[in-house]
Amino acid sequence: MTLGCKVNQFETETMEGLFRARGYEIVPFEERADVYVINTCSVTHLSDRKSRQIIRRASRTNPSACIAVAGCYAQVAPAEVRALEGVRVVIGTEERARIVDYVEEALRADGVVEEITDVMQSRAFEDIPLHGVPHRTRAFLKIEDGCQNFCSFCIIPYARGPVKSRPLAAVAREMEKLAAAGFREVVLTGIHLGAYGIDLPQRPTLADACRTA
Repeated sequence: MTLGCKVNQFETETMEGLFRARGYEIVPFEERADVYVINTCSVTHLSDRKSRQIIRRASRTNPSACIAVAGCYAQVAPAEVRALEGVRVVIGTEERARIVDYVEEALRADGVVEEITDVMQSRAFEDIPLHGVPHRTRAFLKIEDGCQNFCSFCIIPYARGPVKSRPLAAVAREMEKLAAAGFREVVLTGIHLGAYGIDLPQRPTLADACRTA
């Protein structure tokens, strides 16, 4: 289940691919499942509340399920998330590449598996290769994460950390995969797309990423 922005949508798709690659079957969120992965949003207090409601809904659907919570709400309020009924994994906005490992660790043992990275110290883009994509005419490709503007009203820099850009070569590689899969339109996404490249050598721009794509 995805809450929030297009970046979250892309990240959910990458996590779905990781589960498929390990032999898991993806089912609609409304169905009873053994594992629920909820990618949360925290852009407003209403987003926080919606995230909690979705977690509780999953717990009611299957009280014995393993609920894994990722995303911005989990990053900024891990203790609140951990206290919710049924939550077994809390990973925030990093560590998505190991989501399946954390779920399987939680299934083997009691308690909550929690891996919350200090995003303010994170400088590398989490480049998770695509493992299959949903059957749609349009695909999303995340090329940037983070923001360092620190607007007084916005929590996102604390949830995502500073700007981290996908290198141009990696953008080209993922674009080739999407083209080979038959997509004719790809939407480049990011938390602060206008800042793309400021953290990379030679400081490529969003225009360079578009030309690469």
